[in-house]
Amino acid sequence: MIAGSVLAPRVLAARRALGFAYVGNFAIVPLLVLLSTSHSAWLVAGSSAVAGVAVAVFGVTYTTLLQRTIPPQTISRVASYFWLARAAPTPIALALAGPASARFGISAVFAAAALSVTVATLIGAGFADVWRVGNPNID
Repeated sequence: MIAGSVLAPRVLAARRALGFAYVGNFAIVPLLVLLSTSHSAWLVAGSSAVAGVAVAVFGVTYTTLLQRTIPPQTISRVASYFWLARAAPTPIALALAGPASARFGISAVFAAAALSVTVATLIGAGFADVWRVGNPNID
């Protein structure tokens, strides 16, 4: 994640910074697939490192662009909606993971997680407005 934090300013310099950071979330998918199929700790560790970079790039990019592009009087409301949408499903997912693993197997749960990240990233990246948000200092 430290590497991602170092890389994030380069992404922020792009005209379509949020779109690039958003698509970086695809880096989480190989980790989930490997967790469902691999017996190699080295592959999982390497994939985890790549996913950590992507998560850090997105976090730094999103937070910075939020502060640069949202008017100060509404920034808390926008940030609240983002964190609600991001955090609210977590307890539900955690409550379902155990029973789903017992019923379908841990590999199936990780495969479903990989599919859900893929679908969510495709849907989010499909919005033109995501690609319009970038460094406001670039014409």
